[in-house]
Amino acid sequence: PELRGALQVPIALIDKPREQVRDVMWLQLGGPAGHMAVVGGTQSGKSTAMRALVCGLALTHTPLEVQIYCLDFGGGALGTLRDLPHVGGVAGRLDAVAVRRTVGEISTLLTQRERRFAELSIDSMTTYRQRPAGADGDPFGDVFLVVDGWASLRKDYDELETVITDIATRGLSY
Repeated sequence: PELRGALQVPIALIDKPREQVRDVMWLQLGGPAGHMAVVGGTQSGKSTAMRALVCGLALTHTPLEVQIYCLDFGGGALGTLRDLPHVGGVAGRLDAVAVRRTVGEISTLLTQRERRFAELSIDSMTTYRQRPAGADGDPFGDVFLVVDGWASLRKDYDELETVITDIATRGLSY
């Protein structure tokens, strides 16, 4: 269950056969644990795991609480998420305009949020989450940038790697 000021998402079931029970495994995505990497070989289920994470966020949070933007450089598995109200967009590897626009929008949002936090004396995302959803005209809540296919990003959009790294570095605070 979500704790006030925390961001958690159900990610799996933990089977405890001796106790004849299954517990939900919660992934903590707030604070320093806010980044996640899914690593594995080709066709090992990385995209499926990321899709499950996005669906878990959508099931447990409103679109005012969570917004997700996807860069899908894998096999197109994230495209199925496009119609979720929580998903601001899914940009594929071949759509350079959409990829650059998505990264630009996230970078702009981060800069705006830094300014807004300073103006409103918001000291952390925990404090931000305790405010009413959509307060002060910020309709985004927690924003996630999901990148499926980091190697393709580095190869095809190497100029964006620095921007995305900056987003990741500063983003947890805003």
